Amino acid sequence: MSALFYFTLSFGLTLWFSRFLLHYMDPTFFMDHPTDRKIHSKPIPRFGGIAFSIVIMLFGWIFLNKSGVYSWYFIGGFSLFLIGAIDDYFTLSWRYKLPIQLFVGFFLIIQFYHDINFVSFFGYQLPESKPLLLIVFLLWFIGITNAINLIDGMDGLAGGFMFLVTLAGCLLGFSNDAPYFMYINVIVGASLLAFLHFNQNPARFFMGDAGSLFLGYHLAVMPLFYFVADNSSNGIINITPFILLASYLIADTTRVFVLRIRKGHHPLEPDQLHLHYQLYHYGKSQNGTLISIFLLAGIGCSIAVMPESLIGENVFFLIFYLLCLSSFAFIDVVPRSFVKILMDLFKKLRTTNKDPWPHKLLFRIRYLPVAIGTYFFCIIYTYRIEFFQLTSMQTSILIIAIITLFLLKDTISSEHRKFEAVLISIGILQAIIISLGHQNNLTPIEDQNGMNHLVSWMRYGALAFSGVIISTNYILHTDLLGSGFWSITDLLILFTLIGINSLQSLGLILPPSFALEIGLVYYTNKLYLPHLSTLFTREAI
Repeated sequence: MSALFYFTLSFGLTLWFSRFLLHYMDPTFFMDHPTDRKIHSKPIPRFGGIAFSIVIMLFGWIFLNKSGVYSWYFIGGFSLFLIGAIDDYFTLSWRYKLPIQLFVGFFLIIQFYHDINFVSFFGYQLPESKPLLLIVFLLWFIGITNAINLIDGMDGLAGGFMFLVTLAGCLLGFSNDAPYFMYINVIVGASLLAFLHFNQNPARFFMGDAGSLFLGYHLAVMPLFYFVADNSSNGIINITPFILLASYLIADTTRVFVLRIRKGHHPLEPDQLHLHYQLYHYGKSQNGTLISIFLLAGIGCSIAVMPESLIGENVFFLIFYLLCLSSFAFIDVVPRSFVKILMDLFKKLRTTNKDPWPHKLLFRIRYLPVAIGTYFFCIIYTYRIEFFQLTSMQTSILIIAIITLFLLKDTISSEHRKFEAVLISIGILQAIIISLGHQNNLTPIEDQNGMNHLVSWMRYGALAFSGVIISTNYILHTDLLGSGFWSITDLLILFTLIGINSLQSLGLILPPSFALEIGLVYYTNKLYLPHLSTLFTREAI
């Protein structure tokens, strides 16, 4: 329940602060102008990272740093956030940013120099020479901190990638009994979901260097944060899962640097050699490009959360991993072939299928409000008694979610037509209601009698009916990779639901159908809200 509270508050505050900046900040202060290298064609403000970085740092400091044990994280994060914000305003050269990043790296070394005795990689202990390890850490820190900035070249890319990383971080924290590591990733992930509400194509703002440097810093110091949060570390820091989380960044950044050097260019000068540019220019599909990269990132994240007993001291897996990473980074034909094969496949999928159903009226979208209304009536009726037994934290979550929905009320009539934040807020309310009954050990459907039995059948029947409607419309009536199907947030919510199922297998106490119910209601509302918005004509921001 604490994780849901942190998620709700971080999500709501980031949404509010982002909307505040869009309303009241002069966009010319942080304007990103189009160039030949960039994809966007008109000036767009880049203060989105200011919103989520400030919320993460303030919220994390207040709730997670009461003992002061994580002060180093927030001091270092604020330093890089500040230099990033200055860069967004003045456009600094890397010659000014690099010394400050090195200073922050040395600050972290001083903090942990006497605490870390060994570094473990795939179960093998690296050389005990601390000077060598310090050099390796600085290379890791500088490389990863800047890597997020380097891939931040497309709407939703950097934010979506880091959301997947934080989702994997939540799984790692839960499965290894490191709650504070899980909480910080919940806070970061929730803020990124709120940010993505405004950063999906076409983006209303970018994260800028303030956001990308802070996110890169977060990924770079995740091994240190986990080391502090894991009380059983005994002076050994295991970097294996975090190397796996950053595999895509390591491979793509190394590949680009090698290509620039081969061409006689400066390795730190920007260009369009990164994989996301090549995918986009070949396939001309932003959704296809993002899905491709998220699938690559998802592979690394999935392996990272595997139990250490499966990948630790496995020499064959280690050699296979290093060969894959090296071939992608140093053999140019490998990523070029990957781009061609994947985007050719996506082009074949980008077709509008004809409806094979002879009775389309049975599956019309107009029936969805009846199905979802029936579902919410059923769960509220089923758990009506538990509403009078809410804890203070549950009450806070409900109030925050309702306030967030109130703040987003004009989204339905907005010209931007992005409903994901509304859907997530509804999902939070749904999650609280479902968890109420489960905590009080309500009897399953087969053991109920009378009215409760009828209501249970109505509840799951409404969900099944919604599932038929959304399956028909999503799969049979839309362009699979076009704007009518997945938004970036939709795809990330799907990954999240899969992660929740993984947590249940690891011992998280939730109803068996929890993820399925949340997912069906989310995608049902996503399908209907655009139709509902046509009933409103009032313009809103």
